[in-house]
Amino acid sequence: MTAAAAPNHTTGLETALGYAERGWKVVPLQGPVDGRCSCKEGINCGSPAKHPLTKNGHHDASDDPEVIKGWWAMRPRANLGIRTGAESGLAVL
Repeated sequence: MTAAAAPNHTTGLETALGYAERGWKVVPLQGPVDGRCSCKEGINCGSPAKHPLTKNGHHDASDDPEVIKGWWAMRPRANLGIRTGAESGLAVL
């Protein structure tokens, strides 16, 4: 899985839906808050603003627009991750 930054002119939800239209599976990630991760570890987080908000992490990644809308309705400022590999047909070098 890799983190993907949303362009400034769109929201995370719009970007996530655009990626899903391409067949890429996305997942909401923790985000930065005042220079810290939004998770309970805060400044001590080992992977700040880059780990999934969902219970099953990257296994929950989806390209279903309704699932994605639900995630961003609950956490509109979430970072965005894309599941790489066979699931999305993306490789990271």
